[in-house]
Amino acid sequence: MTNREIHNKNQLLLSQLKSRRFVSGLASMVIAGLIIGLLAPFGMVNIPVIVALSFWVVICVVGYAVYSPLINACDILLGEKISARWLRVSLGAFSASLLMSLIIPVVSNAFFDINTDYWSQVGAAFFQTAIIGGVISAISLMAQLISQQQAQLQQSQHELAEQAQAAEQAKQQTDELTGKQLTQLMEKVPLDKRGQLLCLEMDDHYLNIHTDKGTHMTLMRFKDALALLDDYEGLQTHRSWWVATNAIVGVEKDGRKTLLRLSNDLLAPVSRTFQAKVNQLHLN
Repeated sequence: MTNREIHNKNQLLLSQLKSRRFVSGLASMVIAGLIIGLLAPFGMVNIPVIVALSFWVVICVVGYAVYSPLINACDILLGEKISARWLRVSLGAFSASLLMSLIIPVVSNAFFDINTDYWSQVGAAFFQTAIIGGVISAISLMAQLISQQQAQLQQSQHELAEQAQAAEQAKQQTDELTGKQLTQLMEKVPLDKRGQLLCLEMDDHYLNIHTDKGTHMTLMRFKDALALLDDYEGLQTHRSWWVATNAIVGVEKDGRKTLLRLSNDLLAPVSRTFQAKVNQLHLN
């Protein structure tokens, strides 16, 4: 392991200790200690309240200060050597339990008059701290799992939001482009005949622009008009006809000829060249 990697891991450990989460955890332990002291477990009912409160606050705070850094240290420092996180956390909790079993007798002797020798207290304390360490390990792993799932969910939601935003932006850009191009075409139509575009009909060098408000003939090439309608909902049905899709109300036959009836009662012819595209509309 390089010096830089060691330095980065040490920095990560320091950041864990300085984090708001660690500080808030200590505050939570103070509250937990006060609650346990008020409950007076393990026959502490005859002990003065202030002594019981002080003892349990010290035990909870010291326990958190021991378990949290050691579990985090094992999780970070052993990350490259041990792939299973549950094992890294368990090793950290076991190490913390060993250390706490040495600390608890000292704290207990500071608060109470205990006749049992120190190492006997260490053995009893280790049994208790080992159980506590197992519970802490399980809680830590569950919290990590929940945190990872929440992070994955947030990431998925963020990606979906970005995709939706990108799709909406693309649609807006398309709509804006289509609107500008359609405006260029409709500018050739008098105001009283401007409306919903129904179809275009070529007449030599002129172009008949049919809207739901009437028809206007203008000097314009058919292919130039089609270029302005690339992104508009419609299709060319004949070498001289273009029809808006939403203007079609039915299909009629005149012998072998296919005609599209439009909402203004015009009949737009369909040539063989464009028959396949018309068939894709699945018109009845």
